[in-house]
Amino acid sequence: MIPVRFALPARSVLGGVLVGAAFIGICVPAWPQSPPPQLAPVVVLASREPQPLEQSIADVVLINADRIAQSTADSLEDLLRREAGVQVSRSGGPGQNANVFIRGAGSSNTVVLVDGVRVGSSTLGLVEFENISLSEIDHVEVLRGPASSLYGADAVGGVVQIVTRRGTGAPRFFATAGVGTYGSSEAALGASGTRDGFDYAASWGLDHSLGVSALKPGDEFGNYNPDRDGYTRENAQLKLGYSPAPGHRIGLNLMGSRLRAQFDSSQYLQDASPNFLNRMTSDVASLDYRGEISSAWTMTTQLSRNRDDLDSGADVTSRYRTRRDEFVWQNAWHPARGMQWVLAWEYLNETAQSSDFVADVQ
Repeated sequence: MIPVRFALPARSVLGGVLVGAAFIGICVPAWPQSPPPQLAPVVVLASREPQPLEQSIADVVLINADRIAQSTADSLEDLLRREAGVQVSRSGGPGQNANVFIRGAGSSNTVVLVDGVRVGSSTLGLVEFENISLSEIDHVEVLRGPASSLYGADAVGGVVQIVTRRGTGAPRFFATAGVGTYGSSEAALGASGTRDGFDYAASWGLDHSLGVSALKPGDEFGNYNPDRDGYTRENAQLKLGYSPAPGHRIGLNLMGSRLRAQFDSSQYLQDASPNFLNRMTSDVASLDYRGEISSAWTMTTQLSRNRDDLDSGADVTSRYRTRRDEFVWQNAWHPARGMQWVLAWEYLNETAQSSDFVADVQ
């Protein structure tokens, strides 16, 4: 994939001409802008509260926006597998089912958060990494090692926190486009900024690839099909915030992804000729508040919902649905420099439904 990116101020004019696989961009800036100040990297996973990365005693890795932009990763799972202690298993090329293992623990022993919201399928016990696009990610935090005391028994392997873009500074627009081998292409548009106490960030992206066959000829289970197993993924994200006073912010985050991916399988006495598809929809919605009640007391609340819907198969399909409702109330007290007490209460309700089972499971 050969990406071509443009980023410009809101009062700039962008013109582009597409000829074959070449992109020509013209950008006329309105006024020169000084670069934003560089702040020390901050992570949240180790203690559930922001702290400088160099002060964290836990094994936390920060994959920032610069590293994501400069990497050649074609997916989130491809980005994660480059970190020590993280292994990835994927049943084919991009768009296919992927499992992430941290320090040898099972894939179901890793908690994955998107802006603090737990995501994943309760029926399958896995997180659909293939349905999360890199185009909407600002940075990723990976906590390697047991974190069950902070995030529950399912975090004995580790925690992955995906943070989407948030509006900062003057209004800006961005556009990316790219083409590659195997009929691959990508495009994304977005805008972000702040004004009068409000911050906003919105983006849309589309990825497509014809792919290759996920199985080689002579598959021992008889599932080989010579057709290409490609995918199409569309994602959209909207993040809004309002700061009524210094140190206080109310935020709304909406994110949705749609994935249609082909795979090789068989049915009816090992007939592998039908077109097998995974049709997946994932939605995340959250409303949160964070405020400095006093110089030593910070309170955070978040109300969220995550929904996953998967149809898998060919002539006959299986459907798996998950709905996860969550509420978090957290208080951090800093009695002295270098000291912190965190008190948190979390409510989580999961509802799972599958066409392969008669009754719902809660």
